Amino acid sequence: MTARAHRIDDTNADIAPELGPGSLTWRYAGDLRLFLVTAPYGMLQLMHPAVGAGVADHSDFFVDPWDRVFRSIPEIVGTVYDSPRSGTAARVRDYHRDIGGVDHHGKRYHALNPEVYFWTHATILQGVITIAEVYDGGLTDAQRETFYQEGKTWYRRYGLSERPMPADYAAFTRYFDDMCENVLEATESARWLAGQLGVTSGLRLPYLPGPIEAVVRPVIMSEYRVITTALLPESARDRLGLRYSAVDRARFRAAVTLIRNAWPLLPEPLRYHPRARQGMREHAALSQG
Repeated sequence: MTARAHRIDDTNADIAPELGPGSLTWRYAGDLRLFLVTAPYGMLQLMHPAVGAGVADHSDFFVDPWDRVFRSIPEIVGTVYDSPRSGTAARVRDYHRDIGGVDHHGKRYHALNPEVYFWTHATILQGVITIAEVYDGGLTDAQRETFYQEGKTWYRRYGLSERPMPADYAAFTRYFDDMCENVLEATESARWLAGQLGVTSGLRLPYLPGPIEAVVRPVIMSEYRVITTALLPESARDRLGLRYSAVDRARFRAAVTLIRNAWPLLPEPLRYHPRARQGMREHAALSQG
């Protein structure tokens, strides 16, 4: 299967107004608490056989996993906050044109298969919902539906077939649960990442000087393991052999309370990704002009 086999329609590049200022997507998609949900929802991506194979076959993930995070997140945030005609979503989509091969089941895969691509988008949507639900006091039923409908508009920016996209939030939750129960598995990529979580992790933290990094890594990775296992569906935890004890639950509740209370005290520039703030400034300038 090649990228040519999947419908790509750049006429969908016009963005519906619900992804502008005032939308739930603008409120949460650029929130820097996104990095708290990157590991669990990135793990769910890697547990898809096609995604896990694509990462193993077409990246240096096992050597430098941070590269995937720091390359991908700004561009994904840009698909929401950049100008509607910037071409960001098409560029993100086209990064995946040459990612294909055969997974460990002997089944051909391609990153632009709509079922595969929508799953990665679904994990991002669920991650953003988690920021609102866990770290920001929650959403009403109406807000969940609104956010999901905005998420459909977000997906349409990529110009791929809408075939796998559930119609509403209730259908989306059924789809997500079914994927976790019946499709995801402990792929090589997911097992490797799970093995990097914890006090004994050898995964170096980026941007920190060596001596400082060596001291703080055990603490940070221990907390990150707790957050990751807390947010993973139970079926995913079980497949990956990740423990989640009563002590872990207590630690997670304490971390959530701390983040909920401290976050509103931070100035806005420290709460939003630079790509989101740039998009907000550009939109404000255009509105004033």
